[in-house]
Amino acid sequence: MKKQICIMVLLFLVSLCLLACNRTTSVPVNEESTVRDIQEEREFWKNSDLSSKYTSSDTEMILQVFLNRYDEFYNAKEESEIPSVVYAVFGHLDAIYSENTPEHEIADLGWDAIDELYHGNILAYQQKAENAKLKIQQLYNEVSNGYGWEKAYYVDDFGDSTSDWYIRGKFKGSFSNSATSGSDLIVFVFVDHDLSECNNYDSVRIRLVEYGKYVVKFTNIDYKDVYVKVKIDDVVYQDYPGNMGEKEFYLRRDGELFAPILQAIEEGKEIKFSITESKYTTSKYQFTINSRGLESIPHTWVVD
Repeated sequence: MKKQICIMVLLFLVSLCLLACNRTTSVPVNEESTVRDIQEEREFWKNSDLSSKYTSSDTEMILQVFLNRYDEFYNAKEESEIPSVVYAVFGHLDAIYSENTPEHEIADLGWDAIDELYHGNILAYQQKAENAKLKIQQLYNEVSNGYGWEKAYYVDDFGDSTSDWYIRGKFKGSFSNSATSGSDLIVFVFVDHDLSECNNYDSVRIRLVEYGKYVVKFTNIDYKDVYVKVKIDDVVYQDYPGNMGEKEFYLRRDGELFAPILQAIEEGKEIKFSITESKYTTSKYQFTINSRGLESIPHTWVVD
């Protein structure tokens, strides 16, 4: 895996050099001043060849490049000292991820920092550069630990992978009950890649893993003992699960949550979950899912 990332880093840097060679040497400026037009610069990198060559599956490699060159970025005293690769990283995040996602917000931070340097505000530049680095480090840790969506295969009775596959998302959150508060939670979300037939039994399946080790069991728990609320763009949707399994519960097409969840994922939006299970004692689970990695996986989701 490390060898593959090193190769991808090398290819990324070669692409960057070619882009720099082909780029015009003229500097975009505001007609009313000599300050570089930050929005024009941002659009240039967003629409560069690098944006079409790389997808969210390459984000780990690209974030690693930024972290390796961060000191040069932080210590720059004028815009010419900022490594071109930093512009490319922010351009990648702009191009691949939609607004209101953590990745796009990181790009906002980065360009805000660069704008401060263009205006000679060194202290503000360094503060915003540091904020961007902290966010990128957090995102890198999540991506490198496999958080996001990936292609996975069903297995047969012998535990061997078959040719039938589905899409699996891995996310993190927290849970609380009478014994703990704010403890680590890993969440797995399972969705079939083909939902074009619009069967009422189509579903989003959710598995909760407390402390990242212990799968929450729903044996002998009625669906009305579990209440699910999701928040999308400040709009709250809520419903009971459609079915309960031993290790997961199902949000079916004929319920209130299926369509808004899949639609939001397709649109690259964040979805906040708040799940309450109250069969014996009350447990609360909170987590956020996004669309990271999904655009590189072929799928047909019809939500109407």
